[in-house]
Formats: sequence, structure tokens, C-alpha cells
Amino acid sequence: MSILERVREARFVPPSSLNPAVPIELEAVVMRLLNKNPVERYQDASEVLLDLDSYLRLRAAVGSGDLARFVKRLFELEA
Repeated sequence: MSILERVREARFVPPSSLNPAVPIELEAVVMRLLNKNPVERYQDASEVLLDLDSYLRLRAAVGSGDLARFVKRLFELEA
């Protein structure tokens, strides 16, 4: 199935099925962003910001080294 068909039909796999390290709270945000039903999606960017901010407040502080390691692992998984 092509990417365009998957987008049109809103067939997305949960991020954690590709990477089990993806936190469930972050996955919930992503899946809501991708929801086929417009009523169930975020209605505006401020709603997304609120959920992402809540998620980040629950997490331990992240330093630049942590971010660098995460990005490196993320791109290694895509290769």
C-alpha cells in the first residue's frame, strides 16, 4: 500500500509498534493528531501544545546530551 493510500485511509501504526521506547503519553498525542475523524483530532495547535507541555512536565529534565543521543538513535532506526 502506498503512503498516499495510507494517509487517505488514515491507516497508521502506533509509534510504539515501531519503537517500543516511545512513551504511551507521546504516542497518544501522535495518534490523536493522525485520527481520521476530524472531531477526534486536535482542533487547533494550542490543544497540541497543552498536551505536549503536560507530557514534558511529567518527564525528567532533558539535557542537550540526552537530546543528541535520542536523535542519533532515531536516525539509526530509519537506516
